[in-house]
Amino acid sequence: MREARLLGLPLLLLCWLASPAAAGWVIEQVHSSIGPKGRTAFEQTSTVFVSGNKVYARHEPLELVADFSKGELLLLLQEKKLYWRGLISEYVDEVRELVRGPAFQRPPSGEGEKEKRREVKIRVEATGSEETVAGYPAEKYIVYADGKVFQEIWIAPGVGIAAELDVEKLNEFQHEASGGIRGRTADAYRALVKDREYRKLYRKGFPVRIQARLGESILRTEVRRIEKRALDEGLFSPPAGFARVSLARLFDERNAVGR
Repeated sequence: MREARLLGLPLLLLCWLASPAAAGWVIEQVHSSIGPKGRTAFEQTSTVFVSGNKVYARHEPLELVADFSKGELLLLLQEKKLYWRGLISEYVDEVRELVRGPAFQRPPSGEGEKEKRREVKIRVEATGSEETVAGYPAEKYIVYADGKVFQEIWIAPGVGIAAELDVEKLNEFQHEASGGIRGRTADAYRALVKDREYRKLYRKGFPVRIQARLGESILRTEVRRIEKRALDEGLFSPPAGFARVSLARLFDERNAVGR
């Protein structure tokens, strides 16, 4: 669970610098976990900024920027004025080592890990039903993994955010990040980001609601508001005066902030 939580950090960042403005989008969304009896066990809001194939989502205490063109992450801890930056592949490798500890011995070329993985068959089904989410008509799709419902996704064709994102680069980023996922649904998630039909959904429009099945629970992300707005390019860079540190130290400092 700890590794999944680290690998699934929300996309975050805060604007500190005055800089040239570029076209972009601001998205307010709610993340929640719904139990088997329909009760909400967890709820968290975030604000996501999208521009020039980069994404930043605001959340405390740790913030993150994803640059899909470079395949790069930027993590910021505002209270301590610290940051870490590196490729998504470097992030995944470092998180693996932090979770497993120094005693873990990686199999040569990752062969041992690959043998444990299984192929999962993904199927995407258009339901033909439509619902308005955040003011936009959205088409519902169901994603099956080995014949079982794995994800429900509502795509809004009228949201023009895709113009700010290179879908292929986004897919590459997601695929790289999926290499570090562990747990019961890991194989399904890896198959999902590689599936052609699933990747086509992001060309049709923007996902305004996603419901993922995790055992008897549902993990939901739903957009509440979308606004087109000029964004400062400084949103996606380390603020002046911040010190670069190792990922291990950044996580230690983040944990200290929460105490």
